[in-house]
Amino acid sequence: MNVALPDEGGAPVDRDGDSRPIGVFDSGVGGLSVVRHLQQRLPQENLLYFADQAHIPYGGRTVDEITAFSTAITRFLIDRQAKAIVVACNTATAAAIDALRVGFPDMPFVGMEPALKPAAAQTQTGKIGVLATPGTFASRRYAMLVDRFAKQVEVFEDPCVGLVSRIEAGRLADGETARILDQGCHADAIGGGRHAGSGMYPLSVCLTVAKITGGYRGCHH
Repeated sequence: MNVALPDEGGAPVDRDGDSRPIGVFDSGVGGLSVVRHLQQRLPQENLLYFADQAHIPYGGRTVDEITAFSTAITRFLIDRQAKAIVVACNTATAAAIDALRVGFPDMPFVGMEPALKPAAAQTQTGKIGVLATPGTFASRRYAMLVDRFAKQVEVFEDPCVGLVSRIEAGRLADGETARILDQGCHADAIGGGRHAGSGMYPLSVCLTVAKITGGYRGCHH
């Protein structure tokens, strides 16, 4: 996964003898992949996960809506003594993390962004594919990532409409899920290129893209 670290001056996480949990939230179950990585890297930490399935998907919602949802979740996690919060969602990071850092200045936030930097660095064709929500693609943060890391490569973008609902329903391996990913990956155009996927569906993306592209050698999420 690719992470956006707290801004300079953000509050540090005190791990010395602090049993308070690290809060993690996403619009659905996709953020559990982030929880898995946190458990592997920080086995001493307690984790508290919030899946906002009442409002999924975030992709088609406005910045104001996503900011309101993220603010309410942040308050929920703070009420439960979270010492740091991971925004395990590209869309919520793009729409709300700046407002969260202003609104909760004593809370360290870590966000997720599409992994354009490693994808652009490792492509062998000069092409990369990005699977993300419309909200992520329309955000200023995403535009800045493209300008900073992917100006020298051709970027193929696809929101994979319908994929989130299928993942949430557990339909990881059926034909329609494969069709959506096949279309989204632009396999014929990208060839040996790299893909930077949303945190919502890394497992499904990695497994299915491997079948679609044949020569696929990695997944950045």
